[in-house]
Amino acid sequence: MITAEGLQDQLLSIVAAKEKPELEEQKNTLIIQSAENKRKQKEIEDTILQVLSSSAVNISFYHDLFL
Repeated sequence: MITAEGLQDQLLSIVAAKEKPELEEQKNTLIIQSAENKRKQKEIEDTILQVLSSSAVNISFYHDLFL
């Protein structure tokens, strides 16, 4: 769906790229880094869940220690 806000963002991006190409490049780099960080976070969360679910240790024991 096309929205006025989406069109504004696109226009602003075009103007920024023309007037300050280094800022547009920096924005694109940050978008890529953000996506990579989200991917890494998901991997870490999945690993943690896998370790916790396969652990023979009773998790409630540790939970009680910290309450």
